[in-house]
Amino acid sequence: PGKGPQFDAPMNVCGDISSLIDGLSKTFSKEQIDKSAELVHAPSEQIGATLVESLAYTKTALNRIRKNLDGKIPLIGFTGAPWTLMCYMTEGSSKPSYAGARRWFFETPNEAKKLLRLITNTCLEVLLQQIGAGAQIIQ
Repeated sequence: PGKGPQFDAPMNVCGDISSLIDGLSKTFSKEQIDKSAELVHAPSEQIGATLVESLAYTKTALNRIRKNLDGKIPLIGFTGAPWTLMCYMTEGSSKPSYAGARRWFFETPNEAKKLLRLITNTCLEVLLQQIGAGAQIIQ
């Protein structure tokens, strides 16, 4: 297997994001999900901030790390790039050619763009949470 996360059930049916949307629909309205698929930062109308709150333990960890660094070393926040995360989600693991994810853009460009925008908005919220918790640099 390649490096990085391994997904047991990748979204390997080209253009089918129903499993993701179905999961999100249990908590969020269709309007919130649709708004989150727009490449606009509107946290009060999008689901990213709420999703990221489930990672609240990272805020606590970053606060503790920042305190222990005592200003001697900058604290770097990180999230995977949206394209890389989409590749993992659609292929299940790291593959050198990313052929599966690229196929989504050729065969179902609208669904591919929607998925990538959802991931992008969530990554943005992850980085904002890390900044709020003390990260001085983000990557």
